[in-house]
Amino acid sequence: MKKISFILIAALLSGCSQQEPAAPKPPVSAHDHILAAEDAPEGYEYSNINELMSTEDQGLTEDLVSSDSEKTTTPEQCAPLATSAMDFIAKIYKNPDTFSAADFSAGDINATVSLSTNPETLPFPADLAECASFSNDVSGIVSDYSTTPLDMQIEGAENLQAAKVTIENAGNPLVGEPGESEFVAHALVDDAVVSVSSHDEQALRQLMKKQVNKVANR
Repeated sequence: MKKISFILIAALLSGCSQQEPAAPKPPVSAHDHILAAEDAPEGYEYSNINELMSTEDQGLTEDLVSSDSEKTTTPEQCAPLATSAMDFIAKIYKNPDTFSAADFSAGDINATVSLSTNPETLPFPADLAECASFSNDVSGIVSDYSTTPLDMQIEGAENLQAAKVTIENAGNPLVGEPGESEFVAHALVDDAVVSVSSHDEQALRQLMKKQVNKVANR
């Protein structure tokens, strides 16, 4: 019978020993874990929307938030698919501790990244099929959109959904021109919500992956 070396026995016992439990992750912070300047795609400039708002006149901010409340989306659950700068201003104003947003721009191309520790602040339609077509009504001016789902998978992202949103009728010229598209993505990461919108699909995918990883690997 062959003898088993002490080295082999030690190795076997070592493999059977209990491993120390991993240290718990710190809570997600909307302000500490949002993407920063070093995360900008090549050629993009970075702005922290929360910091920009802190320098604005309070009365002006309140007026912008009030005007945003005049928008009605049909079906209602499709509202997060077509957002504007005023939507982010309103969310920051109403949720200063739990919501943060960053803007990345390159010429006429923009991308906005949002992080919320309150899932109710950043909802998303459970079924994109319900938003194959939808409309936004702002003070009687209606703009129509169509939605096409995008395939996207990122490790650590739960309930990940992504879509291409195209303007079909621009009743409000501020939303863009008919035929223009924006790409959006939304996911849950450790009970926090990550959302990205961009006019460029590559920027959307890059920023979404970076934001998911920054939260998951904190």
